[in-house]
Amino acid sequence: MSVEHIVPESLGNTTMVLPRGFVCDRCNNYFARKVEGPFLNSPAMLALRHLEAVGNKRGRIPGMDVVLDNGMPGRLERYPRLPIPFSLQVDASDLARLGPDTATWPRGAMFASPEKPPTTRDVARFVAKAGLEHLVHRNLGFPEGLESIFGAPELELCRRFARYGAGPKEWGVRVERIYDSNHLFEENLPNYQRVWEMDLLIPSDRESALFAMSIFGLEFAINLVDPDLSPYDRWRRMAKASSLLYPEGLPPDLRPSQ
Repeated sequence: MSVEHIVPESLGNTTMVLPRGFVCDRCNNYFARKVEGPFLNSPAMLALRHLEAVGNKRGRIPGMDVVLDNGMPGRLERYPRLPIPFSLQVDASDLARLGPDTATWPRGAMFASPEKPPTTRDVARFVAKAGLEHLVHRNLGFPEGLESIFGAPELELCRRFARYGAGPKEWGVRVERIYDSNHLFEENLPNYQRVWEMDLLIPSDRESALFAMSIFGLEFAINLVDPDLSPYDRWRRMAKASSLLYPEGLPPDLRPSQ
């Protein structure tokens, strides 16, 4: 049996895992293909992983589809160990149409923005799966807590949504940038950037379980009890906080540049 990575290895996670046996290998493989894969391979996340040079567990940085400023499609590959770390690949027939005058060649390209991924079911399922596993991870040292989580009827709707894609057609998920992706954290040696962080809050009324995770400063927030995100909005108003990850408020040096 293998361990279950709450944050995929493709995002640099080697420590936030559930022990062997908590998730069977068959389920582990299913999550990788059907839940994590669609999220990690979405255009916005591929762009983020490419720009931040985050390799998969084999070390390969994913390529990124682009459209050159003359409308020609291409693909940008990244090889950080080579003297020229970037490579632009275009179809041979398109390349032949460029002609010999390099002054007329494209000078720029467009690509999917990594700043605001669409709040699709794929995004919601990924965040729900991470949130449920994070809840288990927080209770690993408390057998009674684990037993209550596994049997909690309040979480069944979210479990079925994350595991099978069953239930509501839409599940509310909030995506907002809370700090710049290239912000440097002294405590995050040796690379200084913070690839991911997460936290969970159960409000005093215990009618919701609010989970938030950040990937390079892009926060994803969800309610693990119900598709309705209004409890999260209500908590933010009452706490006067913009992020569950920073309930005391974002430090001035973390606030995204305007």
